[in-house]
Amino acid sequence: MRVVQSSLRGGTYPSMRDFDTLRAADLATLAALDHGDRRLVSAGVIMARVRVDDANDVEAALAIATELRLAGPDPRDLTLDLETRLALEAALTEAYLAAGVPVEAVMHAQRLLAHLPTVAADPRWRARALACAAAAYALDGQPDVAEHYLGEVAAVGALEGWDPDETDYMSAVAGLLLAFADIDLPRSSRITAALAILAEREPSARSLLLLARTVEAVNAHRMDDALGLVQRVFQGSIQPSGPSLVRGLAHIMHSMLLIARGSPQQALALLRDTAPSANHLICPGYARASAYLQMREYRCVLTATAPCLRVRAEHSWWTYTSLLLRRAVANLRLGHHRAALDDAVEAMTIAGGIDPVAALFLMPPEDLRALGLLIARRRPRLIPQLRYIQTRMAAVPPTLPPIILLPVLSQRERVVAHLLRGTLSYPQIARELSVSTSTVKSQAIAIFRKLGVASREEAVLTLERGGFYDY
Repeated sequence: MRVVQSSLRGGTYPSMRDFDTLRAADLATLAALDHGDRRLVSAGVIMARVRVDDANDVEAALAIATELRLAGPDPRDLTLDLETRLALEAALTEAYLAAGVPVEAVMHAQRLLAHLPTVAADPRWRARALACAAAAYALDGQPDVAEHYLGEVAAVGALEGWDPDETDYMSAVAGLLLAFADIDLPRSSRITAALAILAEREPSARSLLLLARTVEAVNAHRMDDALGLVQRVFQGSIQPSGPSLVRGLAHIMHSMLLIARGSPQQALALLRDTAPSANHLICPGYARASAYLQMREYRCVLTATAPCLRVRAEHSWWTYTSLLLRRAVANLRLGHHRAALDDAVEAMTIAGGIDPVAALFLMPPEDLRALGLLIARRRPRLIPQLRYIQTRMAAVPPTLPPIILLPVLSQRERVVAHLLRGTLSYPQIARELSVSTSTVKSQAIAIFRKLGVASREEAVLTLERGGFYDY
């Protein structure tokens, strides 16, 4: 019960012994309990695993959630006390949020809200339910609904006389995502201050606090500070065992900040083995496309985002809108105007009235202007929306271009370019690639021409300066 109640406003953070005891419980242990105890202890186990979240903890929490779902509705749940039902649904909401599956989180948030009577519910549980709903809808890409529930949380707090400068974990998750989406500096500053208070009582909020400081730095256009902060979140130095969703978001943000400082190749290296989360809220395809767009590798933009299109029905709206805009620019630059228009119109339709600032982050301004001209010419009904986008471009955090914009090399030229950096002679490179020496020399000359240099040494220096060997 201590773990379950610790998430309520003013709750006491449990000891590590409490966490470890609950994390040691498996499905067999839970099955041996009476029905009511099993439901309450299941909620505690899920909360302990989500909040501590060492390796495989989220998977273990989801295993419990899956077992509950497969068992189907149980009539005995109707006789459970309200707190037990609320505790279980809130824990399930957090588990799916931690796994990056906001659709399932929304479903449990809706069930959580349905358990609340119009009156008589403990205001702390009412606030907890509303905050879980806000976080679920925020991660699902429905900011208006998330804002509504955050307003309801604030209303409960005002009635109860709670300190408005404090927050709870789920409200902070929702507010932080919305603050980044709108590049809202005052809001991100308020959330950071509130999380600093929460982290004193709840150590599991430390990594979220550091991520909030990162967002605050981005929103203030302090990109160097943001890069230093996000590395600490990603490395886990401040909280070695913390919510994997926070670490995953930090990983993607780390790559975005590398692109923003003009190092897209390093961002690609960072993302090399990164897999997307279940619904692509954590979407390396979108981040890779941002890097390739800065490098003007337009076909690579399309290749990087192709897997995202295959799951478009389940794809997170937050990242899907952004990757559609990147595909639109790539198609435009490749001369595929119809495809560019289709991608851009779909992105604008999905976005609706959502603030476009986050989607515009890392988009080259000249590409956006060219895309805007195409849309205005072919879809004049979208001109008012285009004008709104133009008014918001000033709020987009700055992006530095790559130090050297390298030419696009063919796949074979890329292989040869890597070998040119080593000590192998042209005949040795030819044997390595099972081709003739003249073929290697021809490809080296082609590379020299593209780079505007006259020798192997100059080519290697130019490629090093442009970050070619970083990824």
